[in-house]
Order: sequence, then C-alpha cells, then structure tokens
Amino acid sequence: MSAEPNQGKSMIAHRLALALAELGNKVVAIDCDVRLPKLHSLFELPNDRGLTNLLDGDAKLQDVLQASSVEGVKLLASGPPSAHPPKLLGSPQMVNLIDGLKRDFDFVILDTPAMLAVADITAVIPNVDSVLLVARRCHTRRESLRSVKKVLTGFDFATNLLT
Repeated sequence: MSAEPNQGKSMIAHRLALALAELGNKVVAIDCDVRLPKLHSLFELPNDRGLTNLLDGDAKLQDVLQASSVEGVKLLASGPPSAHPPKLLGSPQMVNLIDGLKRDFDFVILDTPAMLAVADITAVIPNVDSVLLVARRCHTRRESLRSVKKVLTGFDFATNLLT
C-alpha cells in the first residue's frame, strides 16, 4: 500500500512476488486496484478477466488465476472496472478468497490503490495479516504518511508503527 499514487507499490509487489518464489515459495499476487490496475502489465499478462469477475460471481478462481512466467507465481489480475470497488473488496467473497488463498499459497500479496486516493483499501485491511507501506523518497508528503498511520493504528497488526 502507499499513501499517495505513483509511489511504486505495484513494482514492489511484483518484485516481492518474484523474490519470494525464487526462495521456493508459492506466491499469488492480486491486483486490488480495480480503477488503475498495473500488475498485469508488470507480469505481461492480460487483464480481461480477474478479481472483479470472481467477486461478482461471474467466474471461478481456476478461470481467472493466471500462471506467470516465473515458477511458483500466480496472478489474479483486477479484471474489468467495478462500479463499487469498496463494496466489492470488503465483501464476504473477498474474505473467503483471501482465506482460501492463504491455505493454498505461502504468500498472498495484495496490490492496492493508494490509501488516501480512494476508500477501497480500508475495506481490504481487516482481512490481511500485515501491511507494507511504500513511500517514494522525496515524493511522499509527511502529512500523508501521518494520515495513513492514524488509519492503520486502529488495526490489530499495527502495534509497532514507526513515528
């Protein structure tokens, strides 16, 4: 996650997935940014079907989960835009998806929209074990990071946030 757009979070998610797979882990990367998806481009895979289709009930996981060019890494692209991303990402189907993927993969990486840009991310946060906050040096405003810290402080995993 990042506080603001254009911080490099999609690139970090992509490279983290590749690095974890190189260590022998099974990894799935999910593009939760249904407005401005980028992960499919980084993995050089299509984005015609994906997370939105799955959560809307228009597809099954095996129909939208894509193998990447790296062994051990799968991608769940965002799919077509949704009219109500926060509702979709906070749905019971999303909770079930994450729980199921945690059983099947060693790591589930969610690439989310910037936290202060849209409300989508707050719908997903309760369903994750931890958060990696990406901040681009000399580009991220301190007040944006403080705002994100305030939001994250209310979640169980956020006991040791930096000041």
